[in-house]
Amino acid sequence: MRAFYILFFLVTVSVLNAQVKPNIILILTDDQGYGDFGFTGNPFLETPNIDKLKAESVSFNNYFTPSICAPTRAGIMTGRFHYRTGVTDTYQSRVNMFPEEVTIAEYLKTANYATGSFGKWHLGYNFPLRAMDQGFDEDLMWEEMQDVRVGPEIMENGKEVKYPKQAFLTDIIFDKASEFITAKAKEKKPFFAYIATYLPHTHPNGKQVPDEYVKKYNHHDISWHTKDVYGMISKVDERIGKLIDKIEKLGIARNTVIIFTSDNGPQPGSSGNQGRSQVFEPRYNAGLRGFKNQMYDGGIKVPLLVRLKGKFEAGKQVNRLVTNLDILPTILEISNVKSNQQKPLDGISFLPLIDSYPEKWPNERKFIYHFSRGEHFIDNKYKNYCIRTERHKMVNGNQLYDLYSDPSEKNNIAKENKILLNEMNNQFGAWFDDVTSWYGNVDRPANGIGYPEQKITTLYYFEKIPNLGWPIDIAKTKTYSVFVEDINHNLFGDDSYLCISINNKIYQEKILGSGKAIEFKNLELNKGRCYFNVFISGTKRKKEWRYQMEDEGYRKIIIY
Repeated sequence: MRAFYILFFLVTVSVLNAQVKPNIILILTDDQGYGDFGFTGNPFLETPNIDKLKAESVSFNNYFTPSICAPTRAGIMTGRFHYRTGVTDTYQSRVNMFPEEVTIAEYLKTANYATGSFGKWHLGYNFPLRAMDQGFDEDLMWEEMQDVRVGPEIMENGKEVKYPKQAFLTDIIFDKASEFITAKAKEKKPFFAYIATYLPHTHPNGKQVPDEYVKKYNHHDISWHTKDVYGMISKVDERIGKLIDKIEKLGIARNTVIIFTSDNGPQPGSSGNQGRSQVFEPRYNAGLRGFKNQMYDGGIKVPLLVRLKGKFEAGKQVNRLVTNLDILPTILEISNVKSNQQKPLDGISFLPLIDSYPEKWPNERKFIYHFSRGEHFIDNKYKNYCIRTERHKMVNGNQLYDLYSDPSEKNNIAKENKILLNEMNNQFGAWFDDVTSWYGNVDRPANGIGYPEQKITTLYYFEKIPNLGWPIDIAKTKTYSVFVEDINHNLFGDDSYLCISINNKIYQEKILGSGKAIEFKNLELNKGRCYFNVFISGTKRKKEWRYQMEDEGYRKIIIY
């Protein structure tokens, strides 16, 4: 009988422990800069729900992140510098993350968490690179080259779902996340919901948000582009408010950590083909210098809010330097999950800063960042880089700023501080050599073809390497069929052919009269890694806009 009571006690404790695991919601917006909030003093923009979240949260006033999308996401998901993960850029295969990297979701799965990714993944579009291959039970992803964000085609758990014309992308993302959260709350199962919006990142064509969200800013003397951005932010703010209301109604607010941030600073402008001229209007950024893609704080500093109602001190301000790499280790500490030491983390849990144990935080923390477009990031080592401490910032080896007295980075003090400048430059060089040591020694992450986990593979523009094509990994030697969709006949002459190049073989089909898609049947593809390329031979007419894929007239390629 005693053994029975002991067993009963242990089972009861196990169940209780499972129930008290905190839920985690991570909200990541796209290109929402430090000044794109009411609480940072924006004179035009209204963000009442995010402002309220800020008042209820611990706010990190010196949070830094890469100045561009995919590198930020790779760092958040792995807690490791983005160069270590294979993610070096935002397109042309450089968004693909090594599948061996361990994500937040994979860590939390070991603690029996349900995991869901809703929105912008941007770290790979096919097996084994998708969110659903990286630890997420639920995976909702929109392919970003689509023209419009109403009536979208969305990949849900690997299957394409077409939504009706009135359905708006951001509503779909939040609705699906809310359904997931509701279901797991009823099951009393701890969950991790990653909600990554596609807004307010701009798009040169297509409807961004319903008109009423933009009209509220028409009376301000700002460009159409900025009005569009603020309309998009208003939409996101509305949905965040509804999500928080849902959490309250479910009765899980006191056991649900909400983390809110953005991937980088603001996009300065856009060009469109709707009869509106190109715009370059740096929007309000709370006195920070620079914007997206740049090394100045305007590109790399964004808000970070962390709320756990009743446990984390509402309204607390933290001024210590933290980075996107710190989000994963913080989530692991909050959920009492151990990290995988085979791939050491570069981030540090900032839970001690929340819990008022600053002695457990390093005396000096550094944010180090480098960005170079294209395949030349190794050759461009000493271009477009920075090191930032809490006080000093070195940019490109010849600029130094004292951020205590000069937060807008206007006064370059490099000449009178050469010793510090050289020291920081040497630190950068050692860091760069470390985090890029894999380059040239390992293969790029590749899209799987013919694997049972994904029978139909879709290749998107973001993953194509110029002149080479897409890196692919063919599961077994057999015949495959290929569809190239959305052929734009107006771009090509009567003598033009659509060509496929693979393993030194070229297949071609005449474009004239082919319809909206061209099918290549019974292609014998050999097992293993190679490049799959599509190109045009013959007459090409004038290039129009970039979403026509470099005059090649296709938007996506389907292989099965």
